[in-house]
Amino acid sequence: MSAGVGQAKLVDASRKFMQQWHAARQHWNDVAAARVQMELIDSLPTRIQAASNAMSQIAEIVHNAKRDCT
Repeated sequence: MSAGVGQAKLVDASRKFMQQWHAARQHWNDVAAARVQMELIDSLPTRIQAASNAMSQIAEIVHNAKRDCT
């Protein structure tokens, strides 16, 4: 799998996860849910963006290495 494909899958999976999380929060609204939201969910967009950026950099490095080796 290429880095670009992996990046697209990461973005799609995170979008689907956040949709499901918001649906779950409609029914799960207690202290535990708030804790999960605060400790895990709130930081996901930043972490996903960082991973996506790293994947872009890896794709560029691989592309340059392939170009240099031909």
